[in-house]
Amino acid sequence: MSFKRIIFSLLVLLFFAGTLSAQQNQPLFLMHQVPESNLLNPAIPVACKYYIGLPVISSVHINYGNSLVTYNQLFQKSTDGPRTIEIDQAVDKMHKREFVGTEAHIQLLAFGYRYNEYSFMFTITEKNNIPFTAPKDGAELLWNGNTQFEGNKAGMKGAGVYFNHYREYAISASKKNWRGTYWGVRAKLLFGKLNLSSPKANMSVYTDDRTFDLRFNGDFRLNSSLPVTIYTNDYKIDSIVLDESISTSELIFNRKNPGFSADFGVIYPYNKKLTLSASVLDLGFIWWRSNLNNAEAGGDFIYKGSLGQPSGSGNYFNELKRIFIDSMNVINSQKRYVSMLPLHLNGGANYEINKMFSAGIVADALVFRSRVNPSLTLMGQYFPFKSLSVTASYTLNYHSFSNFGLGLVVGKDPVQFYVVSTNIPGLIKPLDTRSINLRFGMNILIGCNLKEARDTGTHPAMPCPGVDRPDKSYKKKIKKKKKHRKKGLFGIF
Repeated sequence: MSFKRIIFSLLVLLFFAGTLSAQQNQPLFLMHQVPESNLLNPAIPVACKYYIGLPVISSVHINYGNSLVTYNQLFQKSTDGPRTIEIDQAVDKMHKREFVGTEAHIQLLAFGYRYNEYSFMFTITEKNNIPFTAPKDGAELLWNGNTQFEGNKAGMKGAGVYFNHYREYAISASKKNWRGTYWGVRAKLLFGKLNLSSPKANMSVYTDDRTFDLRFNGDFRLNSSLPVTIYTNDYKIDSIVLDESISTSELIFNRKNPGFSADFGVIYPYNKKLTLSASVLDLGFIWWRSNLNNAEAGGDFIYKGSLGQPSGSGNYFNELKRIFIDSMNVINSQKRYVSMLPLHLNGGANYEINKMFSAGIVADALVFRSRVNPSLTLMGQYFPFKSLSVTASYTLNYHSFSNFGLGLVVGKDPVQFYVVSTNIPGLIKPLDTRSINLRFGMNILIGCNLKEARDTGTHPAMPCPGVDRPDKSYKKKIKKKKKHRKKGLFGIF
């Protein structure tokens, strides 16, 4: 296999393989003793009177997911030489539509304040999200040729890329009502820095079962806010050049791409043992207005005859590239555009076994390009001391069944350190895993022993504010309502 073909294969696999659910650390959703759990549910109150997130090191989140193959499965070791690439096996294992990507969030600054039933938090976070999507048909066409699609279409619908780098300024508010339920909302002002997204990609290749003629048709659009200039010639992309006139500082402090998003959450004490919670995250958009390029292409093209087999000397790939380029007329413009954020949905239940143990379940879903990517986490928490907790978890996602996680929280007042991962084997052997997930940080918590910040719940999972159970005043109000109804006409009023 030629070096050129290997490079091409790697690019194809990067684009067409894997599954990225881009989930946050799911166990953190029920680890209310950590202030960063508020990032997954704005209803979670600040743990103590004051919370200070140390710059940069208070919350570092890294996530990578790939549902198809591990590095060692793709590049297999040989006994007598270098690693060999196994593209055939990877393509055969692909699902109908696949994802691959990474996620990196760094919290630059954070403050929190709690007063009685109210809780507030302010954060500044730098975020990078890079998911790719594509159908299996596209990979099979590129790698195995078009003869397998005789009389059928090889659909490219759903192919796309979404790279997003932005800075987020967020303020959240949480309030406990008289029933003991917490409600939360967070408003987020966004400033986009870099973006590459494909809002439209609908292409197909039809192979005639008698003549083997190929018919290409479809259209796609690629929007970008990047420091590059695209040059076209005769409706074809001639070159893409880095714009050196745009400095790094201009990109870092760029505020020309505003956006807004919102989070919503709730925590409901179902009974003395069971607590239910749910949240909706990243309901919003970014309006891109700087360093713009919009490449839009469409066309209808017929290629006479068969392309042959891809196992040849590389002529197949060159011919496929040529007819694809010839079939598309590219128009480049500099128009403003809007990109939506991938939507996150979370739901969880926590059951108090006793004051030292609790068991929970967390369901998470990422909605991206009309596709719902779910995950499910089972977890248990152990609280030997008030300032120490250990979490063990098992997560089903990325079509993988080996995601065993651990979490550790040490300290409470004034310093707290935490680390949590949903895939410990992935951290130990990253070349043998499909996902890597880690969040860690150090916080300052002050005033945990003040009256308004003391634990009114019964479980160490909520060491300061807790999830308050319905109190005596609530029960009295319910009794009064029942008596009032009995006195009313026919018990209705």
